Formats: sequence, C-alpha cells, structure tokens
Amino acid sequence: SIVLVTIDTLRREHLGCYGYPRPTSPRVDALAAQGVLFENVLAPIATTFPSHLSALTGLYPHQHGSTSNRGALRKPYSPAPGRMSAAGALGAVGYRTAGFVSVVVLHTRTGIGAGFETYDGPAIGVGKRVARETMDKSLAWLAALPADEPFFLWVHLFDVHEPNEPEAEFAALLAPDEALRGFVAQRGLDPAELTRRFAGNRGIGERFFALPPPKPERQLRGQRARGLPKKSAPKAASFPIDAEALVRLHARYDACVRQVDHEVGRLIDALVLRGSWPRTAFVFTADHGQSLGDGAHLGHGLNTQVNVSIPLVIHFPDGAVSQPAKIGKLVSLVDLMPTLLAALPIAGLEAYRAQFSGRDVLNPGFRRAGVFTAEATEFHRAKKRPFEGALVTERWKYVRAEGAPGRLYDLAGAGEALDVSVEQAAIARELDALLSAELASSILVPEDSEPLDPDGQALLDQLEELGYGGGDEDE
Repeated sequence: SIVLVTIDTLRREHLGCYGYPRPTSPRVDALAAQGVLFENVLAPIATTFPSHLSALTGLYPHQHGSTSNRGALRKPYSPAPGRMSAAGALGAVGYRTAGFVSVVVLHTRTGIGAGFETYDGPAIGVGKRVARETMDKSLAWLAALPADEPFFLWVHLFDVHEPNEPEAEFAALLAPDEALRGFVAQRGLDPAELTRRFAGNRGIGERFFALPPPKPERQLRGQRARGLPKKSAPKAASFPIDAEALVRLHARYDACVRQVDHEVGRLIDALVLRGSWPRTAFVFTADHGQSLGDGAHLGHGLNTQVNVSIPLVIHFPDGAVSQPAKIGKLVSLVDLMPTLLAALPIAGLEAYRAQFSGRDVLNPGFRRAGVFTAEATEFHRAKKRPFEGALVTERWKYVRAEGAPGRLYDLAGAGEALDVSVEQAAIARELDALLSAELASSILVPEDSEPLDPDGQALLDQLEELGYGGGDEDE
C-alpha cells in the first residue's frame, strides 16, 4: 500500500531531521531515522495545485498543463493518456484509493480528485479545515477498509499555511525562546525593508503578523454586495515588523509544524495497529516552501530557492530498499512516483510509468543535468505573467521568462541576490540550451478568458480571501 502525506507550505529546515534545533517534528524525525531522507528536493513550482498535480503525475507543470491555482478553475485537470494520475493508475489495478484534503484550492472542481474512489475536502463556503479534522476522516476511512486490500491514501494538511493559527497546546510548546531568536537572527532578515513594503498592508498584517480583522466579515460582505472593490476596505494602521515580530511569526509557524507532526503520528500509529505498516510505503513531503521575510518577501509562489525547497522522507515496505539512508542528490517532486514504484512490485502500471519525466533517484546509475522549477503564471488580484522556468543544478540556477533575457545565479556564492550571467556566460549558454530542450515538451496553450460560473467565481473569491497564490503579491 502507499500513503502520501503532503504538508502545505512546509520549509524543510524547520524539521529536526533537517537540522532544526527546536522540537517541531518528533514523529517525522523518527520516520526519517527509519526510512530514506532526501536532503536536496525541489518542488517543480511553489504553488499548491500544480505542485500536487506534478507529484501525482510525475510530470512538470508545463507537461501536465497547469501553472497556477486560478487556472485550474478555468481549465480543470482531466486524465488522459500520458497525463494519468496515481489514483487512476493504481485504482485500475485493484487498489482502493482515497484522498482527504484540507483546503478548497484542491476542490473536486479542479479535477485533481479524478481517479479517487473516495475524495473529501472542505466545501466552497467553508474554505479550509484543521489537520485534526482531515486526519479524523482519513483514519475513519482506513478503519473501514479490509485489512488485506492494498490502498493508496493521500492526506493533505494545511495548518502550516498562513495565517498560522496553532492550537494553544502547540503554541505553548513552541513559544519564542532564545534558540528561535538566534535562528531568526542568523537568517539575515531585514525588518526595515519589510516595514517599508508591508507595514500598512492589511492583508499581510492579518496573514503573517496576527493582526485582527478590523471589521466584522458581514460588514466587508456588505461592501462587496454594494459593488465596492475589494481593496476599498480601509488599510490597517501601521503595525510593527521588527525583529521580535519576526520571531513571533516563526514561533507560530513552528507550532503549526508540530501540530501537523502530531497528526502524522496518529496516522503512523493507526497503520501499525492495523498491521499494515510492514507492507506500506509511507511518504512525507510538501508542495512548496515559504518566505518568512527572506528576501523581503512573505508567502510563496515565487521561483526562489526558499519557496521551492521541500522535505521528502519515504519509509519503504520491509525489504524494498536499503534503509535507513540519506540521499544527497538533487531531486524533484516529479521523481516521487518513479522512485516509489521502482521499489514496489505492482504489476499493470506500464503506461503510467512510461509517462514520467521524473526518474528513479535510488537507481545506482541515476544521473541528471538538473531539475526544472517554475513560477506561477497568475496570482490573486494580479495580472497574468509570462511563464518563467528555471534549470537548477547542484550549484547553478538559470532562470528565463518568456520574452526576457536569462539570469544565472551561483547557489554556492551570492545566490539569487546576484545575476552572474555575464561573468559566467559559457555556463549561462549551456543551461539556456538545457532549459530550451526541457520546455520543448510543453503542452501549455493560451487560456481562454471566459467568465466562471457562479460556483467557480465563489471558489475564486474564497481563494483570494484565504490569501492563496502569491504571498505578498497583492500589496
């Protein structure tokens, strides 16, 4: 059986198994100590819907056709030859399949639930739910399943996504302390620049700095009903974005990490109790990372290393691979299913395996020039932007948007703060050619601008209210 747990918006360096000094992840750390920890994994895009679709299909966004959350409402995913999802492929060979998600950006309307026998998430109008509720539903489904039936279970947990609102128990456990202050100080964040950009931004204050909403929601709805633009609500008074405010932001984030870690532990315990653990591949990963002030940004969606760097831990069934182990190779989330299925003796998946752009990274002969990452083409309350892709190697990152010159970053040097494409012209040319070759497999076409139906528009409005799809891009 296969269990896939995805944590929305999880930075890998906030997990103990990746070196974090605070007790955010005891259950995941124990999982990593028994399984395979992948140390250098990149999401193909720092946006929830297309990144999850890449994990399920083994395809990059330009190959499965989705490059934004909003676009999935206008053009839902539909399985087709060469674009099958894990749920449909495994269901066709006799697996019981279920997906339990925690936010409407993964609503059935997007098509991502295709192939799942059971697919459950919050309704339009509800928006999101806490990890405990999603896990309760997942465990109930698992408990009703005959013990001898193989299954594919996907569980998506949202609590780590902003606004971070941890339960009291976890907030107290991960309250600000000197270890956290030291960690935040070492990150080189710039409170003055963050203040300059965001101190008067109501949305940023509410989503990242625990600023309470200034008006009852019904009053805001009244403004919308009268046809006033969403931005017409008065801006918040200036709020502090100083060093201590950033420490508190990180503390809330850490507490939410511990909160989902607790729920992951409940799922592991249930698998052990029902006797499924020795025969189950258990995957723990994320759809993307998060800027918590890094580079004077807040949120995600951008094609930056802090946004695309994610954790990946796999506990394989007994005897499938040599574990525990640590893998330092550069890995993409599109490699997940190819690597998993190479280790599992599941017959009848030849067509699904044939579509993968990802590779089996545990194969001793595994080599690659680099991995592809992209930036969302559309954020909420913002115009569409040209598709931007990057080719990332162990040291270099070459980025090119449609109609713009390429940029080259030395990840072992100044990183994304300095374009070295002129000084390293030969490397830039080599990576530009590799990026062009990768993009030759693109199926992207211009999307139509037909208006959404009422349910689709309601879902889009709700995504905006949840702050989904671009972090600080709505400033």
